[in-house]
Amino acid sequence: MKFHKWNANKKYAEHLAPGWLPDGTTVKFSDGSLGRTIHGNGERSLVSYVPDKLTGMSEARDWFSNTSLLIAE
Repeated sequence: MKFHKWNANKKYAEHLAPGWLPDGTTVKFSDGSLGRTIHGNGERSLVSYVPDKLTGMSEARDWFSNTSLLIAE
């Protein structure tokens, strides 16, 4: 799977405005871990991901700036 920097001018889905990531888009963080968008807008997205294994959590959800995410294409 290839990942690219988020582009505010790109239409990631026909039914969304430019820069908006479709729900379920796979994203990659700077540490190499993966997540999936739950909901977002043209600036930030709510992402579901597995946090550091030391925490014992199986899933976390947090808002991230789209500029900090790499987008699967």
